[in-house]
Amino acid sequence: MIGKKVLTKIVLLLIVLFGGTILTFVYTNLSPVDAAEALAVRRYSRPTAEQIELVREELGLDKPILQQYGSWLWNALHGDFGNSYNTGRSIVEELTASIQPTLIMAVLALLFSTVICIPLGVLSASRKGGLADKSIYLFGIICMSLPNYWIGFMLLLAFAVYLPIFSIMGADSLKDFVLPALALAIPTSAGTIRVFRSSLLDGYNSDFVLYARARGVSEWKIANMVSRFALPPLITMLAQSFGFMIAGSSMVESVFSGSRFHVGDSIKRQGYHNNQRVCIAHCRYLCLGQFPCRLPEHIVESSKPDGRKIMIRKIIHSPQALIGLAMMLIVFLVMVFAPFLAPNDPMQLNVAHSFAPPDTQYPLGTDELGRCVLSRLIYGARESLSIALPTLLLLAIISTVIATLCAYLGGIVDRVFEVVSNIFMAFPPFLVAITLVGLFESKVTSIILSIVIAMWVWNARVVRTHVLRERSQPYVITCRMSGCSELRIVFRHIIPNILPHLLVIYSTGLSSIIIMISSYAFLGLGLETGTAEWGAMFVNANKLLFSHPELLVYPGLCILFAAAGFNLFGEALRDLCAPKEGS
Repeated sequence: MIGKKVLTKIVLLLIVLFGGTILTFVYTNLSPVDAAEALAVRRYSRPTAEQIELVREELGLDKPILQQYGSWLWNALHGDFGNSYNTGRSIVEELTASIQPTLIMAVLALLFSTVICIPLGVLSASRKGGLADKSIYLFGIICMSLPNYWIGFMLLLAFAVYLPIFSIMGADSLKDFVLPALALAIPTSAGTIRVFRSSLLDGYNSDFVLYARARGVSEWKIANMVSRFALPPLITMLAQSFGFMIAGSSMVESVFSGSRFHVGDSIKRQGYHNNQRVCIAHCRYLCLGQFPCRLPEHIVESSKPDGRKIMIRKIIHSPQALIGLAMMLIVFLVMVFAPFLAPNDPMQLNVAHSFAPPDTQYPLGTDELGRCVLSRLIYGARESLSIALPTLLLLAIISTVIATLCAYLGGIVDRVFEVVSNIFMAFPPFLVAITLVGLFESKVTSIILSIVIAMWVWNARVVRTHVLRERSQPYVITCRMSGCSELRIVFRHIIPNILPHLLVIYSTGLSSIIIMISSYAFLGLGLETGTAEWGAMFVNANKLLFSHPELLVYPGLCILFAAAGFNLFGEALRDLCAPKEGS
């Protein structure tokens, strides 16, 4: 039986890898850049049409698409990924040099995450409802609401500038990987702590614990038994976290840009076809992080939602939900009334007042170009939410409809969905963004589509779990017996019944979208650098870490406030929908 399961996982992994190569090839061929022309310009400066065609033949780009893919796949299976057009070195050598340090950083981050999650999870579960439990919960909300690159900057500021314990740049020793690894570990620890805590509480509430206590077994031995009970979900989450750490490494590495690691730097340096190789390397390592893992039940636990009136009453009596709603309302009000709240024009340049200290005219001072920092922060809410809200709407429609139909229909449709979702889960979001940037005239369109493509599968898998549980309810059978059509059952009954759970998914998802928008801008894939957007403000200020660190702190705090509001409300709603979670 075990051998069959392992074989199944291996087959699925091979399918995902194969699907990943196809998806990668499609992405790279969507690029508006003509690889032959780009390389010809690099070689000949002003190439003629004949020279471009010669380069095209050399690259094999004059052949049909399927033949190009087949030829490349055959060579790749034999370990031949070609040579870099920049350095002339083998692609394998380029990837080995960049991936090895990245893997060291990810493994170290995984170790830090384990060290953080186990004691905090045990402490939170043992002090359920107490000050320690609430403090750890708040720590988790903060971790979920911060981009990892901002955490990297703050760690550099704290432990390399003010307390010179670590070096600012370099990757010469294991010590140089500590700060980047912490920047990767902290954001991913929140969900892992929650899952581990829930598993521990489930263990303490189980029958074998009651029996052990009745027999007089010591609490220490009971704790050991419960810990073993909670280990499988923890291992699953840590395995998935490893994939997320690999995917998020490029942003963290960009913060520590003087080091010699960096897959992200490979993407910046390499050309069209080399991007493809980097994508595939990412895909493979992400597969290692995602397989054979599934979402733990503690993330998607479900219960029969209360009626709307009861749910509203619970929200009103939940301090956490009210605080989250208040923070969300503040962000929306700032977005709507930005022209009235901003003391100055956020785009107005005044070099004569660059780095001006706070005063009545500039409450938070000015940046290097003399622009009002407070005005730019206020308009940053408008820029972020004007992209995040339509993204969320499109994401919700696609994820909910696809997941609901696949889960309800079941059979081959649902199995195809599982395979396709595993393929999409293997792709880091920013690689999709790289492909779409420049494909559309509007950068906003590129950002929205890249986030939807990157996130739809994660939301869809959670929605699918709720639909699978809902379709087994007696009322579904009753609806069929009364002659209701399948579409009516899905859209008039199942989706409305899982609506509270959808609100949980998409309210916390909105915070993730806000963080992703700023991350794209930080990587140069989002809005223009000069735009009054929180991520773009990082790009302007990241060279001012030593002289004006406040210009890095302010946009990070704005992201924290906005994302934390949505996370607080979403997590509170999750607890109200699933009160048996153990919170």
